[in-house]
Amino acid sequence: MLARPRQSLTTSNGQFLLRVLLMAVRAALDALPILTFAGVAYLILPFIGARFATGRLAMTLIGAYVTARIITAIARIILLPRLGAPLFPRLSEETRGYLYVWTKRFIYWTVYGYAIAEGAWWLGVPGSIYALLLKGTALVLAVLAIIFVLQNRVAVAEWLRGRRSDAGVTGVSAKANGWRILRNRLADTWHILAITYILGIYLVYALRVSDGFVYVLRGTLLTLAAIIVARLIVGLVKRASRRGFAIGSELKSKFPTLEQRANRYLPVLTMVVATLVYAFAFLAILQAWNIPAFSWFNTDFGRRLIRTRRCSSSSFSSSRSSSSPRSASTSRRSSPGRGSSVSPSASAARRWSRTSSPASSC
Repeated sequence: MLARPRQSLTTSNGQFLLRVLLMAVRAALDALPILTFAGVAYLILPFIGARFATGRLAMTLIGAYVTARIITAIARIILLPRLGAPLFPRLSEETRGYLYVWTKRFIYWTVYGYAIAEGAWWLGVPGSIYALLLKGTALVLAVLAIIFVLQNRVAVAEWLRGRRSDAGVTGVSAKANGWRILRNRLADTWHILAITYILGIYLVYALRVSDGFVYVLRGTLLTLAAIIVARLIVGLVKRASRRGFAIGSELKSKFPTLEQRANRYLPVLTMVVATLVYAFAFLAILQAWNIPAFSWFNTDFGRRLIRTRRCSSSSFSSSRSSSSPRSASTSRRSSPGRGSSVSPSASAARRWSRTSSPASSC
């Protein structure tokens, strides 16, 4: 009865939002039989004369069945539509089928696992058994997630490394050397980070850590923000160095090798800046996970390093300021009508620069 309305909603072309809207309408049509079954079941339950606990168990299982079927139908329409174009055309049909299979596994284990635990609670099992069922379901989901990560380790690593065609181009590899090294390191270790993250979430749930999920969510968001901001800053620095140290077209045409000679060691400058930015981002990521990464500034080495930089900058500024009275006194000596006498203001400025220079306190 619903076959003709489904076919009328089929479209192979069109915009992305239009396809999403049509898929939502098809998902609602596919969910009509399931919702009808749920309505009839909930309508009949009060008339069969079951006990309260038995009725609650039946309602829990019916709700779990309806929820699993609706979510599975939505996943099938998104990944493996029977009619119309897929929502993700870049993925092959085999990949979409693989994702659909794993989506069903996660949905069934999540919905039916917690439904069985809730049904056991309504049947009067002890609280320790109920907690064991919940933690067992979460453990199975964590193991399934780890297996999913390990199965896709190579594919995700290749995607993180990016295009291999850029590796043979000297200019591209020189400009993006630091970013490519970071992507290669992430591609080699992403599965370890993902497994650690999955185990951390499970331990937070199993041990009932206070504000554990807030801590994990906060650390994740701040980590992503630090990585994105660091990447943007490094990109801006590279772009500014290319434009700021660029040579005009007239000089470039007149002297073809001038740009290569003048900008020979500029990649070293950008690499140093990128290293500093990524190092600060790494410290910020550690700080986001409540690891006191910036506390080393309060150590003797950190204070000494900051004091050394401050003293070097102050000595440079004081040397420049002390040179101005000397030049002024020299000009006054050589000026006509002044003779060879030194003005009192110049001698006082020279005396002040000798006694109260910040470099002397360093």
